[in-house]
Amino acid sequence: MVSPVKLALSLVLSLVSVFCYSQLSFQVYNSSNSALPFNTVRCLKIDTVNQLIWAGTDYGLASFDGTSWNVYNSANSPLTDDAIRSLQMDVFGKIWVGTTYGGLFSFDGSNWINYTNFNSGLQDNYIRAIAFDDQNNMWLATTEGISRYNGTVWQQWNTANSILMTNNITSIAIGNNGEKYFGTINGGVVYIDQFDNLSVFTIASSNIPDNSTVSIAVDSLGNPWFASPAGGLFLDNAYGGPWTNFNVSNSSLPSNGLTSVAISEQQSVFIGSEQNGLIIKHENDWFVYDQTNSGMPSAHILSLAIEDNTTLWLGTYNHGLVKMVGNYANITEQISAQTINVYPNPTQIILEVDLGLIDRVDYQIVDNFGRNIEHGTAIGSHFSVHTEYLEEGMYFLILSSQSTPIKFQKIN
Repeated sequence: MVSPVKLALSLVLSLVSVFCYSQLSFQVYNSSNSALPFNTVRCLKIDTVNQLIWAGTDYGLASFDGTSWNVYNSANSPLTDDAIRSLQMDVFGKIWVGTTYGGLFSFDGSNWINYTNFNSGLQDNYIRAIAFDDQNNMWLATTEGISRYNGTVWQQWNTANSILMTNNITSIAIGNNGEKYFGTINGGVVYIDQFDNLSVFTIASSNIPDNSTVSIAVDSLGNPWFASPAGGLFLDNAYGGPWTNFNVSNSSLPSNGLTSVAISEQQSVFIGSEQNGLIIKHENDWFVYDQTNSGMPSAHILSLAIEDNTTLWLGTYNHGLVKMVGNYANITEQISAQTINVYPNPTQIILEVDLGLIDRVDYQIVDNFGRNIEHGTAIGSHFSVHTEYLEEGMYFLILSSQSTPIKFQKIN
């Protein structure tokens, strides 16, 4: 017997929100076709003041305005270390650059300043992440703990003077109410509130899936999302739980090996992975883009930067910088009231589709990884799709009438 195939099967449309990932374009910049100094892009930052994208690589820093590149390295600038690991903009439009052994640099377009553990209160020269809070304090993630600099005074948190379980800090995000969230390697997640009270949450003390976190993003509700290198994606629904975990066993996340996370204004969660490309979570739907189903040059994503509602930048491992452009925003459209019926549910052999008043439609079946399984054009208000050849699993039946794409809800 053919296993049942679970498909998206009913939709009533009046005034609806259509979430569309169709017609995406991918532009790849690498060291062969551009001035990008190296094809491994570790970090990215959007410069809204100067209209630039900044890219940190293993062989220097690059800025790009859409036409022209500027490259900064130890040969042509005061940078003493070409291995760039973190980038951040301050409120004055100055770029801050973290390196592996050269410490911290600031650049205002003309002048460079270097902060190290020899000439400042910085406790380590390896700067993995940089963030500014609403008081314009700078927070740093280093391999020797957490540093804060208010422009005059440095303050440190490490295993010697706090409850930190490790000094190996990987990532930082600032909450909506002054909270600071930190990821670590094997030390759980660390919170510092607006009164400098420090809390640590681990596998043993809470419901997080991994004691290591490599990237953090905060949603519109102020809740932090954590990308872990082995435990998937997890969300803190308050302040220290309850936690929601997403992994390959309980969701459509294709991999637990994650590298980066960012959240758009529409609250779509963009996730970089080590082996499965770009993953997008919007409400209960998941989309995956890699080199098999898109213009992505690699499935190994290291960094993400959201420019606006239609443009996302991705840094890859050894395959350059990618600009993804398309309508991935949450679009509200007026559509005439109509009922589309799809049956049976689940289906084994044939899927029947009644289109109501629509008399012509392009259709597509994709799996939950975004791979195209079948496509065609149906004429008339009813058509059938043979499904006996499909393996058991979750699929999308996507219907479109010319310019308006219709997405069906999937079921497990």
